[in-house]
Amino acid sequence: MIKSIVLFILIQLALLARYVIKGEFEPFYYGMTYIFLFLPVVLYIFGKHFADKEQNYKPNNIEDWSFYTRQKVFSNEKPLFKGDVKRGSFHRYFSKKSHYLICELIGESFFLSFKLKIDDDEYNIKSYSEKLFSNQSYWHIFKNGKQIGKAKTVVDLKNTAKLKEVIEATFGDITYTTAAPTVTSTIKLYEGNVQIGSFGRGDELSHLIKNIKVMKVQNDSPEQLISLLIHAFYFKNSK
Repeated sequence: MIKSIVLFILIQLALLARYVIKGEFEPFYYGMTYIFLFLPVVLYIFGKHFADKEQNYKPNNIEDWSFYTRQKVFSNEKPLFKGDVKRGSFHRYFSKKSHYLICELIGESFFLSFKLKIDDDEYNIKSYSEKLFSNQSYWHIFKNGKQIGKAKTVVDLKNTAKLKEVIEATFGDITYTTAAPTVTSTIKLYEGNVQIGSFGRGDELSHLIKNIKVMKVQNDSPEQLISLLIHAFYFKNSK
């Protein structure tokens, strides 16, 4: 929504400059600029509608972990199910208002932080910077206020050339790797060289149409779920 307002202001300034310099004024183009003010209202209405649908999501014939996401206007909590049982929720947050503005203007992957609740536990995945200028992104991972792990992107020439997205998440002595081609929405989870999980749109066509996301992990591992969610939010804009 902020992008539309910024575009409105920039175009208004451009038309004003044209009038001052050339003395030319086009009422039609001036009137069209107000579309950029009307668009945020439309996005708000549709965002509120889909936010309500997210809250009312109920899985249908899904045995694994799943959630429904359709809008990015609101950072409301989205229910998380295992089978047909609601086990928790998650939502994105911004530690600073400036981070929200930057993400709105530049891209949603910046300053990615989110909280995940599963049963009686709360996990906080919080972004941080190791260097002032870096092409990598980093996260601290907390469980009930205690740090239990870290995660980072693996952006290098090899992965970039292959159009491959990679994130490594370390919990104690265990490291999980998530990988996915840039052009697909399916994410695979590895421990070592063995695939142990996945994130995608499920096995049914209706999941693709309804934007239902399905996660498969071993032993309902929260750490594995977190690894997949970081990748999905950062690279796939699934929040």
